[in-house]
Amino acid sequence: MRKVFFWILVMVMNRYSETESFLTRAEKTQFQETSRYDETVEFCKRLEKESPWIKFSSFGKSPQGRDLPLLVVSKNQRFTADQARRSNDVVLLVINGIHAGEIAGKEASLMLARDVAV
Repeated sequence: MRKVFFWILVMVMNRYSETESFLTRAEKTQFQETSRYDETVEFCKRLEKESPWIKFSSFGKSPQGRDLPLLVVSKNQRFTADQARRSNDVVLLVINGIHAGEIAGKEASLMLARDVAV
């Protein structure tokens, strides 16, 4: 019985460690700061690298010439609109970070993507 408990504890601690390394800037600062553009892009790239359910790309350029990040989460790995359309999967579009000061949704979306994928 002790062996089983030990292995369960090890698995839980490993899972906590994985999630801990994927904290957003908001979580790391007790929600006093928000992730900057470059941190958000890097976070999304890490998610893509760590999970087969994540595809990170860009859907255009901002007026400042920066890529507009696009993060697609799909357990079935249907990352294009055509793939989703043919599958009849439910598609949910979430747009974050449109206006300065409206960042709570962005942080929540990053955390949700992390919790689903990692």
